[in-house]
Amino acid sequence: MSAPSPSLQELATAMRAQFEHVLEKSMGHRRTDRTCALGSILVANAVRQFTTMPATIRGGAGRTEGLRDREGCWQGHYWVEVQAPEGPTIVDITADQFGWPPVLIAPAAGMEGVYRAGDQALVDVHIEAALAWIAADEDDADRLQPVGA
Repeated sequence: MSAPSPSLQELATAMRAQFEHVLEKSMGHRRTDRTCALGSILVANAVRQFTTMPATIRGGAGRTEGLRDREGCWQGHYWVEVQAPEGPTIVDITADQFGWPPVLIAPAAGMEGVYRAGDQALVDVHIEAALAWIAADEDDADRLQPVGA
């Protein structure tokens, strides 16, 4: 008998804590500025590993897409969209860089004014480049899942 899957809140909160630990140890701080791609890769891989829900990294380049900050301006940003039983759900562990809570989980429906995905093909290229950078650094490409997994 397998253990029950963690909730998205539990999983995202745990991944945020781990991400802060890595930032502290590697960068000497816990600020998430410009770390959204890496945080999204961590969350997407955790969702895929510990649940049966599909997870896709979304993103936008700013101007008219991405994440709207608390002042109402669009910012370039990456986050994870999980196909949860209750519907598409946004999971973001780096939204605090734009004035939002450190762990933001919300139904995608109704968040269009805050999160707006851009060109998915371009997002996939950027995430694949980040995965290649991680794999080259750690020499463990076989352990990382491609974007569409």
